[in-house]
Amino acid sequence: MAFVAVQGIDLREILCVQEDRQVDRDNTVIYRKLKLQIPSSPLRPHFVKARVKVREYHDGGYAIFHGPGYWPLMTRTAC
Repeated sequence: MAFVAVQGIDLREILCVQEDRQVDRDNTVIYRKLKLQIPSSPLRPHFVKARVKVREYHDGGYAIFHGPGYWPLMTRTAC
């Protein structure tokens, strides 16, 4: 028996861990002892106090979502 990919469904997005966070004054988000830096954006000068969703993927990657926009690669540092 073989596994067949399901067309139109991104299992990476379904099987990730997602948590809500609030952006700190230094434009970072704390997630499980990591400090994720939000890069500068043409949308707005900063995201301080914005509510965002942090996703952790099975491959160790992270993404931060704010509305329809997201940042797939975060600079992370230990807290």
